[in-house]
Amino acid sequence: MTSEELAADLYGDRGQPGAARVEVSRLRKRLGGGIDADAYRLPIDTESDLARVRTLLDRGEIRVAVEQYEGPLLPHSEAPGIVRERDELETWVRQGIMSADDRDALWAWVECPSGRDDLPRLEASAHHAA
Repeated sequence: MTSEELAADLYGDRGQPGAARVEVSRLRKRLGGGIDADAYRLPIDTESDLARVRTLLDRGEIRVAVEQYEGPLLPHSEAPGIVRERDELETWVRQGIMSADDRDALWAWVECPSGRDDLPRLEASAHHAA
């Protein structure tokens, strides 16, 4: 990602590439390197909850994905890139639940933080249980 793209994901329209470069420099120092200076990417293998859930959804393993889904990505962040990723993942998980004919997946959804107050899914789970 370029410094312009990173600035937009972090700060939105008011993002300045110079500010993003400063933050990456600070992060690089804390990590002892580990960030590619030219493309602002991690050249090492990394794991994340986001990637794990996406991979499971890609494979069609909806119930396991929901069980691994611990709730919205960085729920207090207002960074545009985080908001976009959070909304996309939440939508994808919900669509997976609603398209899967898997009662266990539905129950896993209504038991997770995002699904607890999700009335349409609660009603669907009650209908499945009946």
